[in-house]
Amino acid sequence: MNNAVVLHSIIRRNQKFIEKTVSGLAHNKSLLQLPGESNCMNWVLGHIAVYRDSMLACNNIAPLLTEEQRMPYCYGSQPITPNTSSFCVELSVLLNRLNDSYHAVSEWLSSDPNNMLDAPPKYIDLHPDYGPTIVENLGFLCWHEANHVGELHALGELAGIQI
Repeated sequence: MNNAVVLHSIIRRNQKFIEKTVSGLAHNKSLLQLPGESNCMNWVLGHIAVYRDSMLACNNIAPLLTEEQRMPYCYGSQPITPNTSSFCVELSVLLNRLNDSYHAVSEWLSSDPNNMLDAPPKYIDLHPDYGPTIVENLGFLCWHEANHVGELHALGELAGIQI
């Protein structure tokens, strides 16, 4: 099994869990927070969308989120709460971006007959710990996404979604 198949499998499973978790979810329910310093579902989904744009950049595909849409969800951004919800992107928009980015990454990974993933990334400037090749960058990004997808289970329960 080549790297593209493995990465595609991870992203496909993440996407299916995202879709299952947000099915029928209203925007206001995506703003609910667990006690402590945790993030709401809206932030988690927006953060995943930001990093999906990084996946697209690995193949020189333009980001789907605008700079303004990215700001509330970048690493180190402030938590989104019902009181600060005016700074977040509407849930339906985030879900559309996640769906579109999934299809773009999926198409790319499904059509990689020459396994170009071993090439160094030319068009992005990601953290050096991500690795020197596209596949290593994508591997980190898949792990990062799966880590945040794991947060959706408790947030879905909080929002009353049966998962």
